[in-house]
Amino acid sequence: MNRFVRVAALALSLLAGAAAQAMTYNFSYTFGDGNKATGSFDGTTVGDLVVDLSHISVSVNGVAFPHSGSLSSYFFTPEGDWAGHAVASFNAVHNNFGFFDDDPSTGAATHGFLLVPYGPPDHLAQILGTAGEPSEWTVPANWTLTAVVPEAETYAMLLVGLGLIGVVARRRAQAWSAQPVPL
Repeated sequence: MNRFVRVAALALSLLAGAAAQAMTYNFSYTFGDGNKATGSFDGTTVGDLVVDLSHISVSVNGVAFPHSGSLSSYFFTPEGDWAGHAVASFNAVHNNFGFFDDDPSTGAATHGFLLVPYGPPDHLAQILGTAGEPSEWTVPANWTLTAVVPEAETYAMLLVGLGLIGVVARRRAQAWSAQPVPL
């Protein structure tokens, strides 16, 4: 019974650790005029939100923003200012982010993709620094966010690692039980 409890505790701790880790997400937003913003970021899922965004990349119609992979992210406040802690969501009405190639508070950003709430179900989506600079009220049906599923090799490496841990634990248990007990 003790062994079952230890194995169950190990499995739960592994699952809890995996749940708290950042994952990679792909996103896509299609404007009514046909322009399309796509990209990816790393983040942590909390309900239908993705927080702690990092490693942000954005492309517009297939052309990557300068500094993609190290873009800054900001949250649009009710006062109309940009602050930290941007959030993305599987549910488009909860998105509140601006991805910029520089700090928007200094006005130095040359490229940006914004998706901020101005009252459900509509959003203000905008692309800065591209030809035409599309800006329009759009419905959330144009937004998709998907988690990138790890490849089979990742799971194989995890299983091999767990198998090796099991082999080492079994050998230690056998070695310990084979030792004479002092009187």
